[in-house]
Amino acid sequence: VLQDSQWFIKGILATDVDFGFDGNMYISDWISGWNGTGKGRIVRVMSSSQEAATEITELLQVGLEKLSTIELVNLLEHDDRRVRQRAQFALVDRVEVEPLCEVSFANDRDVLARIHAIWGLGQLLRKKRVIVGDILPLLKDPDAAIRRNTIVVLGDGHSQQAVPYLISALNEKDASKCSSAEKAAAAIALGRIARHEKKTLSQSVPALLDVLAENHNVDPVLRCAVCSSLSLCATVEQLVQCVSDTRQPVRLGAVVALARMYSSRLGVFLRDTDVQVVTEAARGLYGNGDEESVRMLSELAGKPNISNIVRRYAVAASFRRGGLPEAKMVLATAADAEASAEVRVEAMDALMAWENPSNIDRLSGQYRPVQKREVLGLQNLVTFLESERCIGDMVGQLSGPQSRPASRQQITQTSLVNKLGY
Repeated sequence: VLQDSQWFIKGILATDVDFGFDGNMYISDWISGWNGTGKGRIVRVMSSSQEAATEITELLQVGLEKLSTIELVNLLEHDDRRVRQRAQFALVDRVEVEPLCEVSFANDRDVLARIHAIWGLGQLLRKKRVIVGDILPLLKDPDAAIRRNTIVVLGDGHSQQAVPYLISALNEKDASKCSSAEKAAAAIALGRIARHEKKTLSQSVPALLDVLAENHNVDPVLRCAVCSSLSLCATVEQLVQCVSDTRQPVRLGAVVALARMYSSRLGVFLRDTDVQVVTEAARGLYGNGDEESVRMLSELAGKPNISNIVRRYAVAASFRRGGLPEAKMVLATAADAEASAEVRVEAMDALMAWENPSNIDRLSGQYRPVQKREVLGLQNLVTFLESERCIGDMVGQLSGPQSRPASRQQITQTSLVNKLGY
């Protein structure tokens, strides 16, 4: 825990910093910024004690490849991460499976040394120089850091043999035996295996959904890991079936996973009773960009009992479709007293740009060209009385006591009146 802080060095515009093998700190200095002298400099900060640095410098000058296996194993406990990493790589280059296994299973060794040994075994696993069975027992280690790093290397090694063990980790209810960080790693590992094998791992889906339910949307890292894994491990049908699940975190996770899969089946979640689930479904459908997704989303424009965020997506989707029915729904949104002022202004902005749409997406700012559309003639959208009612409603809210004089809302309202011809 940070107890105190103070300026370490002043008077420089640092753009990067690193430590050299000589123990010194090197800082690149931009001097005066964008409008500076056109020059730069490197600042070296030295320590009064150089003993440890001298040892590292001499060690690297000699070269780790000249050291014995025992010496390399001992360097896995070195204080300097760069030395530990180079010792790990040297042992992997020699395919020293037995020493790496001995260190990884040695509970009396330093944890960092054991982790580097596990990483080394992971490198050899990817090279097919070690079997998965040599690594699996580490999943039962009492140290959580050891278990988590074992899960990571099994996922990186794309080992199908590890799938049942990873599912078992997800099903573990005792947090002391499998923490949320381990479950997140297990979910990611399953996703990597599924992606590498180019096939779903349907057997893992129930466990992944249960993790979402148990998390209750508390740990965002765990939720993100599981949603990512579901998008690779689950079938579309498995995720669509979650629409009837009574657990909100499960439905939310299924929506996010379907969005990652760019599936138009997200539309079934638009009728969900939970605002967050509907919002994420709308976000996913709009991101899909296909005709079916945009059509389902545009049909929400002007509908009651939806959030303002969903209204914005519905207006934008209607704008992209560009037909007369969609224009009428957008006009209904502009006149909807339940919608926020920002959403109603967005609807009016869309109507004013209807005949000459920009190729820049109204919500995302991305380049998403809109197909050319026939000129509708906005004055034909509604009858005179309907226009009067819509405009009157807008004036009543946008010119109310809480609105700002000469605000963008009032200007937009006036522009729409002029465009409609009233």
